Amino acid sequence: MKLSILSFAFLLSMGVAQAESFDCTFTEPFVSVKYDTKSEVFIQRDNIVEKTTKIKNVTFTILGADKFVLKKDKKVIATLTLNNNGSDGMSDTIYPYEINLPIKGSNGLTGGCSSSVLPEIRNQDG
Repeated sequence: MKLSILSFAFLLSMGVAQAESFDCTFTEPFVSVKYDTKSEVFIQRDNIVEKTTKIKNVTFTILGADKFVLKKDKKVIATLTLNNNGSDGMSDTIYPYEINLPIKGSNGLTGGCSSSVLPEIRNQDG
């Protein structure tokens, strides 16, 4: 048991130490998000009005085995869930991560993300 806990802690620390970048897409609205754990830069682009918002010093926090949050000054700006069920809402592409951007007065904007470690899966049936 002790060995299992130590092994898990070691693997967890390896995952944190490795830089990872995320690419996320949404439809309606057509938004894209990029985040890099090394630079801690969060970039959100509204592709309809061609507006880009860049936020620096965004931290990546592990909440559990499959749940992560991106925070700026203790405020959650995105939640990532590793469930292999992320979707951009339009294509047949399956993303390893589901992302939720909180929006006041709603359940937020949900999309799909791939990363430099976990790529998206393109549906071969279509």
